[in-house]
Amino acid sequence: MLEETHKCLLTRQAHTSSFAPQHPSMRWHGKLLHCIRKWLTLNENDIRCRNFLKTGSALRAEQRKHSRGKYWYIIHPFSILSLIVEIVFLVTILHRMTFSITIIIYPKWYESSAKLRDILHGICMVTFFFTGYVDRKTKHIFIKTSQTLKHYLLTYFLVDLFLMFEDNSDAMIHNLLHLMQVDKKHHHQARQLFAMPINMLAFICYYIRLLSCMPIITNIFLSFGCGRLAIFVVANLAICIYILNTFTFLVYDIPVNIYTGNNSYFPNDSWISLRNQSFHVYTLDTYMESLLLVICYFFGSYHYDVIKQPCEQLMMFLITFLGRAYVLVIIGRILAKFGVSDRAEIEYENMWIQLQSFMHSLDVPLYLQNQIGEKFEYNYQKKFFNTQQMIKVLTSHLKTELFLFGSKKLISMNAFLKLLTSQELGALFSRMKSTVYSSNEIVLGNYRASNNLFFVLSGTVAIFVGETEAFHLQDGDMFGLHSLFMDDQNAYDFPIFVLTLEPTEIYYVNKRWIVTLMESKGDVYRYLHSLYLERMKITTDAALRKRRTGQDVRNLLKTGSVLERRRKRTVNID
Repeated sequence: MLEETHKCLLTRQAHTSSFAPQHPSMRWHGKLLHCIRKWLTLNENDIRCRNFLKTGSALRAEQRKHSRGKYWYIIHPFSILSLIVEIVFLVTILHRMTFSITIIIYPKWYESSAKLRDILHGICMVTFFFTGYVDRKTKHIFIKTSQTLKHYLLTYFLVDLFLMFEDNSDAMIHNLLHLMQVDKKHHHQARQLFAMPINMLAFICYYIRLLSCMPIITNIFLSFGCGRLAIFVVANLAICIYILNTFTFLVYDIPVNIYTGNNSYFPNDSWISLRNQSFHVYTLDTYMESLLLVICYFFGSYHYDVIKQPCEQLMMFLITFLGRAYVLVIIGRILAKFGVSDRAEIEYENMWIQLQSFMHSLDVPLYLQNQIGEKFEYNYQKKFFNTQQMIKVLTSHLKTELFLFGSKKLISMNAFLKLLTSQELGALFSRMKSTVYSSNEIVLGNYRASNNLFFVLSGTVAIFVGETEAFHLQDGDMFGLHSLFMDDQNAYDFPIFVLTLEPTEIYYVNKRWIVTLMESKGDVYRYLHSLYLERMKITTDAALRKRRTGQDVRNLLKTGSVLERRRKRTVNID
């Protein structure tokens, strides 16, 4: 008997959206409202969204925040509707950029399509007022109505408004001049005068809007499986085509406008005449001849016509100069793209993007994000593998460790430092500095005029009164007490200075910090004052001895007058 098995074909899909599933009995207007809100809200499958919000929890939190918030009617920058609007707007921009070629090849099709394009352009402009935006620096999404209105008005509104009326600018100028009752001769000159600035401004506006559409173009290529290398090649190729197309029309329009303004004098040695082209009708053959001329001068190849007219020579000079500059820029981009020199900067950017996404997913306050960003930038100096920065950091760490090691050694050897608490020691050593002296080097030239107190970490120094060597100081000893307890009783004529007898490392600190400790701690004052009196007695005796005998300890040792006399000693021999 066969075993009965139950094979269920129904599968349950995991529900990851913040939208509740629709009820089967929901009416049509409810379904329509649900669909509209879903199109307005963040789309989980958007490439831009996945690059910006790394975790699913952060994605659903952002979706919930927008769909259930006060500004649910604002189009989210990562929504389906936002993607559609940007693609439609990109199509209108590309249609405008290719209008000169289209109107030559298909004039009737262009006139009919231009009306539809202007309608779509106006609809896109209205939706941009109610579309959120992303701040790329702070990784923050803005969806408030006041913020979106202000952002679009301050960025691309004037550019889009100019592009909307750019095609009809000639007709508008014609109607304006007709209302002003300008005569026929000046009417034509005025239209020619306005035509060139409007065309130049239009090319600039095209370039601005094309750059703003680069993220959506990149995402379209990524959605089709193209790599970053292919996007790099296509982007630079598109920029090159745009530049060549711009110069193609300028190299014809500028000379024609100049010749028309010069009593309609058209020279026979102009390249337009040499190529058998008309000065009045712009055809597809004229466009191809202009494009060939621009390509030859832009990339520095040979062209069979000799340019003789000054205005045309100036145009060729500008095209050649900009062509050389463009080639150098492309070479630099290729080296930066395929070279290893900028790999560190790329890794820095990747880590910075990950850090920003992580902070955004945790809803970290903006001021704290700025502080973390400054700390991150300070630590890495906007790049990895910075050898000089690594050496500086390593050197500073080594200096700090050596300073702390010397501080511990000094505390264990100096009686004054043992009287201080740990907090007082920390405050004192934080203000200390260290210096290494070679042998026979003067540490203090005027002992009584010093503003610092000195500690000998390792080595030996000698205190001299004039030419008389008073005493030696070794590891753990301190000097410079005259600056703390200076009076006029011991103002003898001989100067006091300090000389190193061997390589010596000395720590020093400003005396005002020691004075502060002396005022707050009586035992510190008593110890330093007693040490000062002891040192003053030794230096005074050395000065007086020098005055009486003219000899110091070194001379007495050399003559042997202070040595023990020889005497007989008994030796026991077992």
